[in-house]
Amino acid sequence: MSYQDLTKPPFRADHVGSLLRPSRLHEARRNFAEGKILSDQLRKIEDECISEVIRKQEECGLKAVTDGEFRRTLWHYDFFCGFEGVDQLASSQGPKFVGGASTAGGGSVKNIGVSSKISNQHGTMIDHFSYLYNNTTVSAKCCIPSPSLAYHRGGRALIDKDIYPDLESFWSDLCAAYRDQIIHLANAGCTYLQLDDTTFAMLCDPKVRHQMEERGDDPAELIRIYGNAITQAISERPENMFAGVPVDNFFMEWDTQSCG
Repeated sequence: MSYQDLTKPPFRADHVGSLLRPSRLHEARRNFAEGKILSDQLRKIEDECISEVIRKQEECGLKAVTDGEFRRTLWHYDFFCGFEGVDQLASSQGPKFVGGASTAGGGSVKNIGVSSKISNQHGTMIDHFSYLYNNTTVSAKCCIPSPSLAYHRGGRALIDKDIYPDLESFWSDLCAAYRDQIIHLANAGCTYLQLDDTTFAMLCDPKVRHQMEERGDDPAELIRIYGNAITQAISERPENMFAGVPVDNFFMEWDTQSCG
């Protein structure tokens, strides 16, 4: 990875994107979940906290900033549920972190399911990026989950077989939704896109590989499928948009020729 052009991403000093939330934001999200405040009141507090964290990042000298994902309940599911055809379910399935996890609103981590054709006509979370873009003097980095996260936890069982009798059509529609998302982001000014992906690391864990096998997936084949999905998702991005995947302690530009 070369950092010769200091005016364009990726930058030598960067961060993954998610940041610790202020206590008043945690409280506001709890109050909203309990019906104690309205969405406009929550949005006002989110705006204030995001503006503050933007300034902190700029003061540190970062050339790219994020909104800390302060508007999200879960870093990946909120995004997917913005697609038509994808909904959050009450059940929790798939690989689990030791100790479990909880949402910012205090509930347990659920799952997502596909109950109709996936599409993304209007874009999802574009307003989140627009606020970031309009309130920073440096590069605004948009962080979204990799397409692999739409499948990894629940697998085939959470994809309606009447809607998608074969997985090829599922991946085709999902990647098309990503390409539409990228168009919406580009129109909003995005030139720095990060696709967050935990699945490749998880598939190095023998326990996770065993779980995948038990539900009928081939872990080695999933790596190929996930890699190809990323390639297809970003295949029509504008030339001025950098797209990468954070891997361990470095940031990797996704080579669209590396997976087929």
